[in-house]
Amino acid sequence: LDVLSRVMGKSRILKDSVIALDGFTGFTPVQNKVLSEMLTYCSKVCVTVTMDERENPYVLKDKYQLFSLSKQMVKSLIELAQEKEVLV
Repeated sequence: LDVLSRVMGKSRILKDSVIALDGFTGFTPVQNKVLSEMLTYCSKVCVTVTMDERENPYVLKDKYQLFSLSKQMVKSLIELAQEKEVLV
């Protein structure tokens, strides 16, 4: 994945592509590096989040609360998007 993140900018396939990610509860640092590059080179990156519809995905009160992994993932994805100046 580290090598992939370094060469993604050379890919003609990724430019203007739409990437959809489903089934994750979080990402490792190297996966976040790849996601960061996807945000740079793809036209759209969609990530599904498993969570009760009554939950606020942007509020994490306690690391032991239900859906805390999903909420932490949302937080880290928003931070990645802000670093890359990508609209969420």
